[in-house]
Amino acid sequence: MNLFLVGVGNMGAAIGQAFLKAKPSLFKSMQIFDSSVEKCAALAKKGAIVVDSIKKAKLDAKTVVLVAVKPQDIVNVLEELEQKMPKESLLISIAAGISLKQLKKFSGHQAIVRVMPNTPALIGCGASAWVASSGVTIAQKHTVQAMLEAFGLAIEVSSEEAIDAVTALSGSGPAYVFYFLEALIFGGQKLGLSVEQSRLLAIQTVLGSAQLAKQRALNLEELQILRANVTSKGGTTEKAINFFEEKNFKEIIEKAMEAAFKRAKELSVAMKKN
Repeated sequence: MNLFLVGVGNMGAAIGQAFLKAKPSLFKSMQIFDSSVEKCAALAKKGAIVVDSIKKAKLDAKTVVLVAVKPQDIVNVLEELEQKMPKESLLISIAAGISLKQLKKFSGHQAIVRVMPNTPALIGCGASAWVASSGVTIAQKHTVQAMLEAFGLAIEVSSEEAIDAVTALSGSGPAYVFYFLEALIFGGQKLGLSVEQSRLLAIQTVLGSAQLAKQRALNLEELQILRANVTSKGGTTEKAINFFEEKNFKEIIEKAMEAAFKRAKELSVAMKKN
């Protein structure tokens, strides 16, 4: 089985590097294409084969085609692939807001998987969700799962509605975490710590808490117990948590995610109109 990766920006390059590092190897060979020759250079040094255009790629029925371009560029890419891809090939897209129906329309293809990854894939700690069209075989689904697990957690969902929800949670989620980190750092500064002290403590606190939750919280109730273990009655943490509750912190997060969810749907509708 071979791979053709179209688009090697930040996410595409991170995914490509993960595949090249995978042991055992996921693919016999990896062809890559990007309009930027410079972006291809790093993957080429690690064994990827750079092609000058989609037309020059060598594709057969066992080639998996992964499209990692921006949504505004995907139509042109899919139209080129339509002339090139064998009907039995698996097509995977990570373009946000582009539905399976749209991917089928522009590619003329039936075996399609839509993936929503996130940026921690850059360090092999990604969280990806995927949904498959009815034309995807069981064997192809196993391939998708193995591919995505090469750079983190991978979950198959049953509908594109769920993909929009994933977009609002893990797709956009890293930005929420970074925003919270900024708030912790600014808060530490206001209380008299230096920027560097606040940065180091904030990042390690979020990292350590996430690792502890991953190891000890197998369900929501256990996560709540972890929080309760830090929250002594009448103590400093309880005071902070009570303030969060007074300001409806959970509701703010929920409303923000709803806004992201609605925007994901709007982007999909806008693409249909175009």
